[in-house]
Amino acid sequence: MEQLSVYEREVIRYGLRLMRPIRIADVKYCLQCRYGFSRKIINSLLDKKLIKPIGSGTKRYHEYELLPLSRELIMQAY
Repeated sequence: MEQLSVYEREVIRYGLRLMRPIRIADVKYCLQCRYGFSRKIINSLLDKKLIKPIGSGTKRYHEYELLPLSRELIMQAY
């Protein structure tokens, strides 16, 4: 498994604290960044299979669920 960036780790930690699906707005708030950078972080987490989209759509997703692997990676760091 690849190393996680600081931003990816922070988004996963924030998602664990939220106890609900993550949205782009949550990533923007957590990282204090713009939409484009938030999308980039979400896409990198999707590529690493640490989150999955929620919903039945095929093109646009608005919420993402943390997968068990993301929890394990954060817990291993401590």
